[in-house]
Amino acid sequence: MRARGTGALSLAALLSCVVACSTTSSTPATKPTARSLAPSPRRAGVVAARAPRRLAPGWLPEGVRPLRYALDLQVDPRQPGFSGSVRIRVAVDRPTRRVHIHARGLSIARAVLGASRRLARVERPSDSGAEPAWGERVLVFAAPLSRGEHELRLRFSGRFDKRLAGLYRAQQGGRHYAYTQFEAADARKAFPCFDEPRFKVPFDVTLRVPRSMRAFANTPRRDERVEGDTRVLRFERTKALPTYLVAFVIGDLDVVDGGRIASRSGAGLPLRALVPRGKGSLASGSLALTRALLPVLERYFGRAYPYRKLDIAALVAFGSGAMENAGLITFRESGILYDSVSASAQQVRRTAWVIAHELSHQWFGNLVTMRWWDDLWLNEAFATWMSVKAVDAYRPELRAREGLRSIRSWVYDIDALRSARAVRQSVRSVSQAEAAFDGLTYIKGASVLDMLEAWAGPRAFQRGVQAYLARHAFGNATAADLFRALEAATKKPVGRVARTFLDRPGVPLVQAELRCERGRAPRVLLEQRRYQPLGAPALRGKSRATADAPWAIPICVAYATPRGSDTRCTLLDKPRGELSLSRSRAGCPAWIHPNAAETGYYHWSLPAAQLSALASATRRAKGSPSSAAAIIENTWYAVAAGRSKPRVLYKLLRRFRGATNRRLVAQIIGVLQRVRRVFEPARASGAFGRFVRATLRPSLAKLGLEPRRGEPPTRRMARVALYETLGVLGGDRRVIAHATGLARRYVAGTAAATKKPRGGAAKKPQGVAADLAPVALRVALAAGKLTPRALRSLLASPLPTVRVAAVRALSMVAAAHVDTALDWLASGVVGTQNTQRVLEALLRRPELQRTLYARLETRLPALQARMPSFGRSSAARLPGALAAVCDAELRARAAAVFRKHATRGSEHALAQGEERSASCVALRRWAGAEARRYDATR
Repeated sequence: MRARGTGALSLAALLSCVVACSTTSSTPATKPTARSLAPSPRRAGVVAARAPRRLAPGWLPEGVRPLRYALDLQVDPRQPGFSGSVRIRVAVDRPTRRVHIHARGLSIARAVLGASRRLARVERPSDSGAEPAWGERVLVFAAPLSRGEHELRLRFSGRFDKRLAGLYRAQQGGRHYAYTQFEAADARKAFPCFDEPRFKVPFDVTLRVPRSMRAFANTPRRDERVEGDTRVLRFERTKALPTYLVAFVIGDLDVVDGGRIASRSGAGLPLRALVPRGKGSLASGSLALTRALLPVLERYFGRAYPYRKLDIAALVAFGSGAMENAGLITFRESGILYDSVSASAQQVRRTAWVIAHELSHQWFGNLVTMRWWDDLWLNEAFATWMSVKAVDAYRPELRAREGLRSIRSWVYDIDALRSARAVRQSVRSVSQAEAAFDGLTYIKGASVLDMLEAWAGPRAFQRGVQAYLARHAFGNATAADLFRALEAATKKPVGRVARTFLDRPGVPLVQAELRCERGRAPRVLLEQRRYQPLGAPALRGKSRATADAPWAIPICVAYATPRGSDTRCTLLDKPRGELSLSRSRAGCPAWIHPNAAETGYYHWSLPAAQLSALASATRRAKGSPSSAAAIIENTWYAVAAGRSKPRVLYKLLRRFRGATNRRLVAQIIGVLQRVRRVFEPARASGAFGRFVRATLRPSLAKLGLEPRRGEPPTRRMARVALYETLGVLGGDRRVIAHATGLARRYVAGTAAATKKPRGGAAKKPQGVAADLAPVALRVALAAGKLTPRALRSLLASPLPTVRVAAVRALSMVAAAHVDTALDWLASGVVGTQNTQRVLEALLRRPELQRTLYARLETRLPALQARMPSFGRSSAARLPGALAAVCDAELRARAAAVFRKHATRGSEHALAQGEERSASCVALRRWAGAEARRYDATR
């Protein structure tokens, strides 16, 4: 699911137990085999059925399972609610009076058993394994249902969800829309159902909508008729789907024909974009990306796209970033609607990434679906990893794999915590399932797959993936099923290696040392342990035992040879080991890199002299930006663990001044941001600003302030990152002046260009490059050269890219305008889908934190009410912003605010935020004043 906004892979931007409940069956619904409990007492002469038993906490009881749905919905987005009926064909495995279903927030007017008209009473479940708050209901019949097939018929009504989950409505420009977002467990808000991924069955869908509106679902329309003011649309039966992949899009829509994609199925696959009225011209870029990426994925998976049509829908309000509904993929409109002529490099890469992610799900997640949420990583980690492969195959100049490795640092920080969770863990409730949609599932999971593929070999790994899909097509599977297929294809213990990374939290630290001795080949001594930052709570008991257990780590070491370099690999599955390198007349290698190509998910360290040798060789080569980035990254983590002094890091940053490679630039900037957060007080010192300018100005000087015709997209992205960092962290007067001029022209020019857009197309404001315009807004606002008033017209623009630029800029307002930003968030000037993201970005700015937390003591509840409830409510993630607080007294005050206004599921984010803040405070104390002597290494 859900590429996370612009974050879950940029990303976006830019996610269990050892397969409890494992099965190799690929049937849509698995027949339970566990014995039932003792029979209920007899009542009124009727033989009572046995009480149903749950196979696992959080699951519906065994004994009744769906076979097919016929859903008929009346939906008018102009009204507060909707109504409908559903017929569910079920299989009853043994006689029972009680049928458990899901129906959250719905009023069930009538529930009967097929043509018999036997009425059911609707109750809440009473057993401890149920989650009544999440909408589990029990249909209680007077007499038992016999074994075999039956049909449940229910009439119901409900109200549109106000927080962008389930079936909800939205408005834009006086037009009305209704959308769905059902993952993880919100189909139950739209219709009564068996809302679990293990139940994969076909759906027949009928939608009744206002005559003036259009409606779309997972499959092509079968027929359509008009009844008075109502348009009635019936859709073809779906393939077997879990409820979370059912979808509808309704409203005043334009349909943009994307032609037909040549598919392995032999027939051309129809492609369309469904967009808000008047914005059709903004869909051409995304349609082109979709046409190009789908064949790449078909070739890798070795089988055709599994559905009869492909619609990409742009939603005017969407809490998630995108959703992989079968045949009807939904996106935030800002994710796929843009002017393809003037689009920035960031926009193109973000869009390519998120489209590839959702297309990958059509096989991994849709064609083959996890049986239960403990294997969510099968969906999200695989789609994240596969999207990188697809984008690299289609547009290698976008360097998608470098992007994945750049954001791995963010996940390393989370995974190093004592409070970190395992990627695969036991899921016993809906709330636990929703909490699993995080960076660990998406990015750590994808990084582990990247490592496994490099170790096992790409060709063999691909054969294993194809075998897995073939065996479980249109059914359910588990991690154990995938591991079996990969092991059969690669002849390597993939499952054993994967489990040491997926079934436990933590990041390994591999200490490497090159040894050269007369009479024997050079060798690398290896030692592993769990990485722990300063200030981390001590691990005890089972946690300590788990932390001390070795990982099975595929390690590849690159080393110097007379002809350049070579690589040797080993599997380090004990606390210590060694790797022999090839003999050479040159004797001892001049350098080693303990994580060749940086495919391994681990930190590494070298003795000081060997680290310096690697850095010197990398600097001279000028062709190993990933190695240079890795050196800087691992030196930072050595500082954060108290194993290296900040001056070593600063010397290293100076060594790589003038870098223009985006991967290396991103790593340098990332470290500067960490230095600012940890070692600087709330108001950064002049010395720090000078250090930032000295470090980054040579790079921006090489690239220039303005884009150049024909330059690679990665250079454009590097310029944007340097420009913002110099303006915001470095206080560079030249950059600020340039940004202020650009921002003012952008505000004036965009307002003029978007007053009456033709077909929704935006004209690029004269003289403002698409790459620089959004970042210029942020720099000018942070410097106090613009006020939030300049953003007001941009936030109301009909053009998605303009609104996104304004939303991101709002998080950079100067301290004097914090109250304005909070007012706009609370009043809806900024949409619900962006409230949490803007507030969290504000809270991560040290200079604003004291003011903001004082305001939140009274204002937080109103802001929480404006946050989306998709997945784990975004309000529950907000306490994670405590990670940016590097002051013990302020941390206590801020944590008290979050505890006072706690929301369901916020405890974990709060614990992680407090732990990261404590590590920051410990590191600042340990480093002392020396950490702010930035010029000591000149």
